[in-house]
Formats: sequence, C-alpha cells, structure tokens
Amino acid sequence: MSLGAIAMGAGTVMTAISHISAGKVAESQGKAREDIALYNQRQLDRTADARLDEARFDDFRIARRARIALGSSIAKAGASGVAASEVSLADTAYQYAIDRNLTMRRGLIGSRELKQQGRIMAAEGTYAHAIGRAQKRAAYLKAGKSILSGGYGAFQALPSGGSPSVDQGSFIG
Repeated sequence: MSLGAIAMGAGTVMTAISHISAGKVAESQGKAREDIALYNQRQLDRTADARLDEARFDDFRIARRARIALGSSIAKAGASGVAASEVSLADTAYQYAIDRNLTMRRGLIGSRELKQQGRIMAAEGTYAHAIGRAQKRAAYLKAGKSILSGGYGAFQALPSGGSPSVDQGSFIG
C-alpha cells in the first residue's frame, strides 16, 4: 500500500470519528435541554399548586372576616335596640363574596398560566432532544459517507489504480 492511500484512509477514519462525536454531543445537549425543561416544568407546577393553595387560604381568611363582620353588625344592632338592616347585611355579605370570588379566580388563573408555561417548556425540551437525536443520526450517516468515499479514494490511490496486482500481494491465498 502506498503512503498516500494510508494517509487517506487515516484521514477518513478521523473524519468519521469526528462526525460520530459531533452527533453524540448534539444528542447529549438535546437530552440536557429536555432534562432542564422537565425540571423547570416541575418547578412551575409546584409554584402553581402553591398559588392555588394561597388563594384557598386567602378565601378562607376573607370568609372568616365576613362572618366576624356580619356577626358584629348583628350584635351591635341588637345591643342598640335597632334592627339591623337586611339590605346592609346583604350588601356586606355580597362585598365579601365578591372578594372571595376574585381571590379564587386570580389564584386559579395564575395557577393555570404557570402550568401552561410548564407544559410549553416541557414540549420545547422534548423537541430539543428529538433534534439532538436527529442530528446524531445525521452524523452517523455523514460518518458512513466519509468512510465510503474515503475508502474509495484510498482504493483509487493504490499504485495500480485501484486494482491489486499479484506483486502487491493478494487477499486470495
């Protein structure tokens, strides 16, 4: 074999290894991005659950304040001998109900938005991993192409133009 053919073959192998390494790196990066996105999704889900719990707690506090305020109004009216106005009591109860609904609505909407952001992040991460796997497959194909074309070039670089002769030795014993 000539030195040119050996050098061409070595270059081909190095090119193929380089392509394979690049493909493995691309897949690893995609997997890392997916792992980070899934972690972020779990964090957002926990934050969403906490926001909903906070809204429930605030709702409970508002309901308690409403009971205290209504009870106080009724007690004051009874102590003074003046009947409490049903309209006044109903209005107070209505205002507290509006506050409770608004608090729960904000908590629920905030929670849903965070969960949706988490789902989007997870989808982006899954997509990044899929892209990394596709790049790895493409790199393996490029490596195969390099080996085939480099092998053919090395074969053509043989002194006899690609045809082994009896003088160079034959693979057939």
